Amino acid sequence: MKNKRIWVVPLITTLILLIFATAFYPAYNPKPHDIPMAIVNLDKGTEVQGKKIEIGKQIEQKMMENDQSTLDWHKVSSEAEAIKQVKNGTYAGAIVIDKHFSAHALSPAQSIIMKDKQQEMATKVASGEIPPQMAAQLQQQAPKIPQIEKATMATYYDEGGQGQLGRVVQQALTQMTERINATVSKQNSNALAQNKVSIPSQQLDAIAHPVEAQSTAYHPIKSNQANGNASMVLFMPVWLASMITAVVLYFNYKKNKTSAHPKPRLLFAGLTLLIDFAASTLGAFAYVYFLHGVLNFNFPNPLATALFISLAVAGFSLLVLGIMVWVGIIAAPLFLLFVFFSMQAVMLPFAMVPKFYQQYILPWNPFKHYTSEITRLIYLNHGFTLNANTWMFIAFILFGIISITSAYYFKKFKS
Repeated sequence: MKNKRIWVVPLITTLILLIFATAFYPAYNPKPHDIPMAIVNLDKGTEVQGKKIEIGKQIEQKMMENDQSTLDWHKVSSEAEAIKQVKNGTYAGAIVIDKHFSAHALSPAQSIIMKDKQQEMATKVASGEIPPQMAAQLQQQAPKIPQIEKATMATYYDEGGQGQLGRVVQQALTQMTERINATVSKQNSNALAQNKVSIPSQQLDAIAHPVEAQSTAYHPIKSNQANGNASMVLFMPVWLASMITAVVLYFNYKKNKTSAHPKPRLLFAGLTLLIDFAASTLGAFAYVYFLHGVLNFNFPNPLATALFISLAVAGFSLLVLGIMVWVGIIAAPLFLLFVFFSMQAVMLPFAMVPKFYQQYILPWNPFKHYTSEITRLIYLNHGFTLNANTWMFIAFILFGIISITSAYYFKKFKS
């Protein structure tokens, strides 16, 4: 075969597949791990037959000592603090054990047992086995029969702020409360069995379901909000628009640089930057208001979202353009590769990506900062603020301004 280079094609295909296999590694087995959770134990315990029982403490110790890597439990002192930390994203979820948990949890069995003992004593008094005076004394010493009440616990989780992780946490909290209910139910049944007391039919439900859990979701995902995936939906169009803007302006830059027209160089730089800012602002506002007004996407604050996206488009495009004016068009495919290697890690919740990405990739990754801010705007209902995410894009804009201006002014014109 004359064209021996044709044999390079399989190697190129294999290399491309290997590159993409590496890029999509975080998505192959995205199991959640070390999800930060809070536990608040307010249970004061109760005394049964002279023995102090603290079910809340038992639950707390079991969670804290659990060697499973999915949930990472942290003890918090108050319910208010736990709720605050769930709302601000420090913890993905929380469980709060009521102060009367042990007393109410064991109340079904204790009530039945004590009523049975009273009935047994009444029978012995009637038969003469126990003298009336002794029976009266025993009744005075006997503790009061507790009223049967449900033991209560509350669970909290952040639905919108955690993305896919919110559903994982909700499911984990539900399963956990079911296990606690089953454990407490077994404790009541064992207590009745030890005292050889049968369960009255009217108390079956109280024994089987002694615990009542109340679940609260913060930042609930509303209809027409991409089922919590808005950061993914609003990422690729913004990035592609930024790349195309940068490439078009780069070719305009090359045309001006090779032109013999004696216009001032700074005028070219200023015009390039002006066009970029106009494209970013107009495009972002049109994009958001088209989604909002025509496609009915539910933006809590369309103006703030459009303002941030315009800042992001300007920042991304000027970052890319600021590099291309010095190194050439080769910067464009390099940025595309960077996107591919970042995509899966950026789109997945923090607790679902490998630790290598958590420690070395996500903290500085600009795409993660972008998606985090979109989450704040849409699901946490925050307004536009000058935080770390927005300052990053402002830094990109400043870099682009300095780089483009310097390139126009200092790089030599080609004839």
